[in-house]
Amino acid sequence: MNGADLETLKFNEVVRRVHLLDGSDGNHIPLRIGFLRNITVDHICTYWKFFCYYDNLKADVYMGEYDNIMQEVLNSDSPLFQHEPDIIVVCLKKELLCGELTNSFVSLTQEKIDSEVERVLDTFDTILMAIRRNSNAVVLVHNFEVPVYPAYGVLDYQERYKQVNTFRRINNKLLDIIHQYKGVYVVDIDLLQSVLGDMHFLDSRYWHIGRAPYTVSASKAIAKEYMKFIRALKGRNKKCLVLDCDNTLWGGIVGEDGVENIKLGRTYPGSAFREFQDAILDLYHRGVLLGICSKNNEQDVIEVLEKHPDMLLKRECFLSMKINWRDKVSNLREMAHELNLGLDSFVFIDDSEVEINMVRKFLPEVECILLPPDPSQFKHALNACGLFDSLTFSNEDRNRSEMYRAEIMRKKTASQLKDLSIDDYYRYLEMEVFIKSADAFSIPRIAQLTQRTNQFNLTTKRYSESEIADLAASSEADVRFLRLKDRFGDSGIVGVAILRYEKTKCLVDTFLLSCRVIGRGIEDVLLSDCKSVARKRNCKEVFGFYIATSKNEQVESFYIDRGFESLGEKEVCRQYALSLGGTALHLPAYFKTIKSDCDEIAMGDLW
Repeated sequence: MNGADLETLKFNEVVRRVHLLDGSDGNHIPLRIGFLRNITVDHICTYWKFFCYYDNLKADVYMGEYDNIMQEVLNSDSPLFQHEPDIIVVCLKKELLCGELTNSFVSLTQEKIDSEVERVLDTFDTILMAIRRNSNAVVLVHNFEVPVYPAYGVLDYQERYKQVNTFRRINNKLLDIIHQYKGVYVVDIDLLQSVLGDMHFLDSRYWHIGRAPYTVSASKAIAKEYMKFIRALKGRNKKCLVLDCDNTLWGGIVGEDGVENIKLGRTYPGSAFREFQDAILDLYHRGVLLGICSKNNEQDVIEVLEKHPDMLLKRECFLSMKINWRDKVSNLREMAHELNLGLDSFVFIDDSEVEINMVRKFLPEVECILLPPDPSQFKHALNACGLFDSLTFSNEDRNRSEMYRAEIMRKKTASQLKDLSIDDYYRYLEMEVFIKSADAFSIPRIAQLTQRTNQFNLTTKRYSESEIADLAASSEADVRFLRLKDRFGDSGIVGVAILRYEKTKCLVDTFLLSCRVIGRGIEDVLLSDCKSVARKRNCKEVFGFYIATSKNEQVESFYIDRGFESLGEKEVCRQYALSLGGTALHLPAYFKTIKSDCDEIAMGDLW
């Protein structure tokens, strides 16, 4: 089932499918969810479970008792914490948490208003503090919908301390509170109400009947908002946006109309295409890779990219361009190969239903967006998908296109220097490697790599920023990251190893490399660093683990190839061991520089 089909399903059909899937024996990855609420949220949970199944996750939901949040979070043995949730949702409705601010605002003194604001914020702080004492789960906190019909009417908006701005103040101060806790995020319910509109968001009748405030449409929108967080946490957000050209990036057909006559400019309909390009450009600056896949004459498209005065997306914005008369399925496959990305990292946008359906049929891994007939809706179609949302933003994100472009140049140079041996080519690259323990600056990128990396990832364990920070601070673990530079540029943080310790044993919990640097021997440098760090911890053995997935087959023999002894398989995990008193790992001599804040690597395994 594709995304378009999901949108058209009626709620009763969603219920039916969830019931069937709950009773099936699929290979879905379990996801434990805890729901703390003072309202009825059954519709939201049904949609959430449904969307989880669509993303190959099976949601196991613990529903806290109605309006019993404090008892749940203050008791470390409560059913909530016994459930060991991966995600906890805190859903508090203002009508029940702060009824006076909601329903009797005009009668309140300013002193009483301020007192109520502090009480509400203290409630959130107490809940989050108690959760963090007992759980490392990611926490999603609903903020409050700003009143649509404020207590003072139009006068309300004119003063800072009236009802509307009081709830805005609560929402802003809520951000200050959640930033004190790692792994806590706001679900912007107020924004969702603005998007859907009050009449489509709140159901007054069911609110009074069963304290169920949200319409089916709102419940669906809230569940989709949850999924944005889950995709980001589980490494399921998309990396590359591929676009058609004619009637997508501009109106008309450039090969027939000519560059000067296509619809692209500051007046309608050209302004709609320009607005769409603005939205694409935002994604580009957020680190989303861009590509073109268009049936066209290449020179016509390039002329538009380079010469049209209203073309915001220039040639250099696109990492890969497949502009030819071949089928788009073949072009997308080739693009994925060139960029060394899985097809499930791609989103393809086209105005042609025929082209979209062909890609959906032959490349179901690719997420497809069929543009609506009206170009003024293009920007909304892209922004509403939420497929590229991330919970971190790093320098690597900002410079991602340049990093991938540098990798393309490396491959191009390698083909030009084909007479060189591979070692000579790597020596030509002048690679500089820097390895350090995680710090405040690197933790967001480290968490991001655990969430996104699939191919060279031995265990594919996903960690949030808060979990990485806890591991980095722990006396029983080390979090190591590897940064790479070469003559073509700075690749940033491209490798991560997480080590845990049990007496004289070092357990390699996580070992991963970005797909951009696979095959350069960097993995051996990082493994050597792990051994050096383990020695400093007085460990006698290193234990490695491999958990097979559909994408990491290439590292199946990683530990065996490096002298580890196989200990067999336990459940789904293959285990390996290596004595630290054994032969040093041979490292290639073509690196220009290798520096580690663990000095032993420079004196031991390397030389």
